[in-house]
Amino acid sequence: MLRYNQKVLDIVEQAEPNLPVIGLFATIGYPLFYIVWTKLLPQPYESLLLRCIEAFISLPWLFYPFLNKKYKDLFPIYFIISVPILLPFFFYFMLLKNEWSFVWAMSSTGGLILLILIIYDWVLICLITVLGFALAYAAVLFLDGHVSYAHFQLDYIPTYFFALIGGMIVSHRKQSAHKTKISLLKSLSGSIAHEMRNPLNAITNAIASVHSKLPEKPNSERAGVKYNISHSGLLTIHQVIEESSNTLNRANKIIDSILTSMQGDEIATKGFIHIIAADAIDAALNSFPYTDPEEKKLITVNNIQNFDFFGDRDLFYYVLFNLLKNSLYYKNQPGFCIEIALDSMPSANIIRVRDTGPGIPKNKRELIFENFYTSNKKEGNGLGLSFCRRVIDSFGGKIHCNSKEGEWTEFIITLPKYDSIKIQELKTKILREKRILITDDQLSNRLILSKYISEMSCKYDLAENGKQAMTLLSENRYDLIYMDFEMPLLNGDEVVKFIRSAQDIDPALAFHYLRTPIIGITSLPKAEAVVRGHKCGMHEVLSKPIRKSDVQKNIEKYFFSELLFIKNSQEEIIDGKRILLVDDNETSRKFMSMVLKHYGCNVEQAIHGRDAINALEKEDFDIVLMDVEMPVMNGIEATKAIRSGEYFTRFSSFNTIPIIGLTGNTDEQSTLKIMAH
Repeated sequence: MLRYNQKVLDIVEQAEPNLPVIGLFATIGYPLFYIVWTKLLPQPYESLLLRCIEAFISLPWLFYPFLNKKYKDLFPIYFIISVPILLPFFFYFMLLKNEWSFVWAMSSTGGLILLILIIYDWVLICLITVLGFALAYAAVLFLDGHVSYAHFQLDYIPTYFFALIGGMIVSHRKQSAHKTKISLLKSLSGSIAHEMRNPLNAITNAIASVHSKLPEKPNSERAGVKYNISHSGLLTIHQVIEESSNTLNRANKIIDSILTSMQGDEIATKGFIHIIAADAIDAALNSFPYTDPEEKKLITVNNIQNFDFFGDRDLFYYVLFNLLKNSLYYKNQPGFCIEIALDSMPSANIIRVRDTGPGIPKNKRELIFENFYTSNKKEGNGLGLSFCRRVIDSFGGKIHCNSKEGEWTEFIITLPKYDSIKIQELKTKILREKRILITDDQLSNRLILSKYISEMSCKYDLAENGKQAMTLLSENRYDLIYMDFEMPLLNGDEVVKFIRSAQDIDPALAFHYLRTPIIGITSLPKAEAVVRGHKCGMHEVLSKPIRKSDVQKNIEKYFFSELLFIKNSQEEIIDGKRILLVDDNETSRKFMSMVLKHYGCNVEQAIHGRDAINALEKEDFDIVLMDVEMPVMNGIEATKAIRSGEYFTRFSSFNTIPIIGLTGNTDEQSTLKIMAH
């Protein structure tokens, strides 16, 4: 059943560009041909009522582009119900009512060909054809009491089957070619992404190794402290490293999002945050990879009215980068320039990117947003603007193109207001996936906080003391923690220290809890509580009683804002630990070893999974860092072998030793696939 549901979705997706055209033809054609068959070429039977009903049924096809998301999601059901009625039922009903006349025999053949063009799957074509004929036959039998074959000719049968079989063969070949193209592009993009990630990860490790050799990043105000390099030089190096790391993380995110988009999945919204448009545009222009410094001088920003919007900063950069790259293709034209204007209207926010390039013909201004469409530019793959539209759609907005040939092209991005209902719906969808821990020994306080949090659509768990909290934290992943200070059995301070230490916590949770926002709640004097909270690693402290507005501000701040989280120095935790590093890439092993040794770790190396098993049998380790893709025995196979214990006689911690996978495939689907093994 799921296979056929997906088949219907695929058919609707492929037919989507032609739905309005087919709807227009049906809406106008059905009533119009009533005149043809009654006045110009009279037939024995006609029905204006039936034709009007068919025209009415085709209206959703005509207005499909204007349907909201809710009705578009339901359209595949309507599609599969309406197709048999609009095509085979109508044509066979008229064929039977006109007693198999030659005109309607040819018309029904034409209807069959149209059905084949819309639906490429031969099983569905046969089912819909048989269903339509059966319904038409039953309807005529019910209305007339019999079915007449007065004009039936045996010549109809081979003609009909030739049209059916020939049409399905041609459609199948066309669909196979389309699937092959999609498959090749998916394969190609996956290969390119994988090959890109390897050097990107190597560069990331190289940056980390350089970082490990540098002094700690100085405070910008401590200019008088002496270093082996100048203060400004040291700051610059740290900034370069941080910016490079951010760029690499952004590149990985874009690769993941593009691959997800090509696989037909929705763009992930869980990382969407509050963004200031002018700041984001300024940062994007400063980080854009210009081919020469003069390119930046061609761009001007007209900030009519700044605004806030909801989305992903890196994906927004990608959209601007793509538009700028497309525009700068024509930079050598006389008088060329680019203007980016942002404005806030009463109902929406607008960003306009206009260039003085050659323009885009009117009949291609929508085509440019389709997958694989290119305008004959070198190195174009037809995916850029298509992905841009998916990004802006995920922000709740729209992007379209205006142009005047020979003068200018303008891309208009319309984004919803930050406080709009659409953004609240996006936030609610994200918050439904968030889990919050409330720890307080007072029942009334727990109930009040849980009420506020449930009203914001978040999941929550309750703990009445520190020990309960530690148990829950060891078993679940929380995105925000409310922690009372003074509690029986174990104070909140001690629980937070435990969380931040990352000791005795599942490695999959330990890193997460180093950055998880923790908010202290207390009846203590605020000054005392703030000092205690900062010392143990809390982000902030709220005084009781907690108000709903406090919780709303916390949700906005920690889930939908860019934050510099509390940095926890954990060198002492891994100092002296024995780590087995398993990777077939010598460069990666070298750089990662340098970083780990800088923090006091003892590192042993293995080049594949079988080598790792032998190393574990010879000596003990505290943790294993395991590459996923390796020759001889890959990381997944090695992990299974280690957990089974069958390869060991001496090593006894095979079932408990932490094993952390190393992979460039960071998208959620790949991660879940790896974790499933």
